[in-house]
Amino acid sequence: MSPNRRQLLRWAANAGSAYWLPSSVQSQTRALYDPFFCGVASGSPTADGVVLWTRLDPKVLRPTTDGTAAVRWELAHDAQFARVVQRGQSLASAVLGWSVHVELSGLESARGYHYRFILGDAVSATGQTRTLPAPGSAVASLRLAYASCQKWEDGYFSAWRHLLADAPDLVLFLGDYLYEYPGTGSKLRKPGGGRVLTLDDYRARYALYKSDPDLQALHAACPWLMTWDDHEVQNDYAGLQAGDGLVSAPDFAARRAAAYQAYYENMPLRASVLTQALGGLGQDAEIRLYGQLAYGNLAQLYLLDARQYKDPRCATRTAKPARPSCAPRPARLGTTPRAAFWAARKKSGSLAHWPRRRLAARAGTCWASKPFLARATLRWARRKSSGTTAGTATAPPAPASPPRCGSPAWPTP
Repeated sequence: MSPNRRQLLRWAANAGSAYWLPSSVQSQTRALYDPFFCGVASGSPTADGVVLWTRLDPKVLRPTTDGTAAVRWELAHDAQFARVVQRGQSLASAVLGWSVHVELSGLESARGYHYRFILGDAVSATGQTRTLPAPGSAVASLRLAYASCQKWEDGYFSAWRHLLADAPDLVLFLGDYLYEYPGTGSKLRKPGGGRVLTLDDYRARYALYKSDPDLQALHAACPWLMTWDDHEVQNDYAGLQAGDGLVSAPDFAARRAAAYQAYYENMPLRASVLTQALGGLGQDAEIRLYGQLAYGNLAQLYLLDARQYKDPRCATRTAKPARPSCAPRPARLGTTPRAAFWAARKKSGSLAHWPRRRLAARAGTCWASKPFLARATLRWARRKSSGTTAGTATAPPAPASPPRCGSPAWPTP
């Protein structure tokens, strides 16, 4: 039985309290070998908290009789864990793919921490994370790295190694964390397992991608902010409309629900993104990834969702005729891209702070069915260096005009 939203939130809250599990549960959990096969990660940072994440390998577990495993965690100021700040335990279960999400709070702002997980005698790799600066506080710089579209069969993930050397403060992943294709035509490396259609398929594909050592290393180096695109479910899907593909699940809504659950299980996200818990995903409930966060007085970051609320496409690659619902209609966020951009900023209450920020959201598609920008990439003042995609944002003089919203060939609603 899937846990409801109240249970998920309680698990997250309990995970942040010290040693809340009974000793009988602690003593029953053992690992035969290293269980932390997907590494460690942190994400969803705030000024006083962050989410710690790991996933256990069920093949090396001896879980308790109720299908759970008790995992200890520690957060410290130093890598030797001589100055532990918080410690506690969390339950991993088969229901959530043996993932662990620890939602921490009460931490100092703009502060770095070290963390690790412990299961029996096995100790995970040590991760590093940090909280955000307090909103409105003076911040001199932000080193932000962004990436998207990592495809196992198209090449090794050595770019993560170069990003790690750039020592970013945050990593923003813009979507296509994995690809659902079988990848049989690759001459480099094949993902195996055929097309990804079921919950077990998605779990296996995430485990494969997260086995990459360079990806693991950058996940462990700093907190990540996550959003998705289409391949986390299916190529070119939009909302509840299936995308293009040679093979599709008979029930696309069920496939999407499985993909959404696997995404939550494998990302450092808060339980609150599951607006109606796991059971709600089967009833077409959303995973709420969109939002905004302030990085001191330097930047306002917007996390946007380009797929979950996207309008159905008017035509496909097979040249199906357009539907009547695709007739032109007024733009939902303003009559022009620039009006849409400023309307969103005014609604967020951040308009007055624009002169202090040079890190801005640039909309690519502004016609989603929710009142927020549907897709964004980030543009910032950056110091270019060979072979890197990390940038350093600084507090500059006020720009002469706001950034252009989108390209000249902006899509018409």
